[in-house]
Amino acid sequence: MKLKIILILLILAALNVSPSNNQTDKKLDAFTASIKYETSKDYNNAIKELENIYNDFLDDYLVNLRLGWLYYLNGKQDLAIKYYNIAKNLSDESIESLLGLTLPYSAKGNWDKVKDIYKQILSKDPLNYTANYRLGEIYFNSQDYLNAKKSFSIIYSNYPSDYNTSLYLGWVYYYLGSYSKAKELFVNTLILNPGNQSAQKGLDLVK
Repeated sequence: MKLKIILILLILAALNVSPSNNQTDKKLDAFTASIKYETSKDYNNAIKELENIYNDFLDDYLVNLRLGWLYYLNGKQDLAIKYYNIAKNLSDESIESLLGLTLPYSAKGNWDKVKDIYKQILSKDPLNYTANYRLGEIYFNSQDYLNAKKSFSIIYSNYPSDYNTSLYLGWVYYYLGSYSKAKELFVNTLILNPGNQSAQKGLDLVK
């Protein structure tokens, strides 16, 4: 009888402290501590909290994604790329891992790679705001105004009240020589953001 009671107690103990519960608690505690350290910009310890559990969560999307983010914040871009790539491979449909991957490549100044990643995002989500906007900025800064027009026009058609896009598109049309369209967009920008100096400068040029 005593042996049966002991066995029952052991079974109940196993149910209350199961491996899966332990793993969940371990991950929750690590993320809680990591986020607390990140808030105080202690990135080394924020990373360490996740590294301490990493061997148990090698194939965990969120762990790898967060390590990519933290290494980016900590200025270790090659490691950021490594973990963002692992996260991307763990979730083929994930757009956020691709967006994350642009951060360390941007920090390294590898704009060709950044453009390639944004194009990958747009192949999955053609109307993605961030990818179109950032790609438009890259094209604009390299004076590729036709491609900049394409990217910003996609956003503008979906977000006509986005004054930043309206402003960029105004300058795109200005540099392409379409002054009447540029004027319309500069005026639109000033309606949405009164006193915008760049829009006012553009408007003065096309009056």
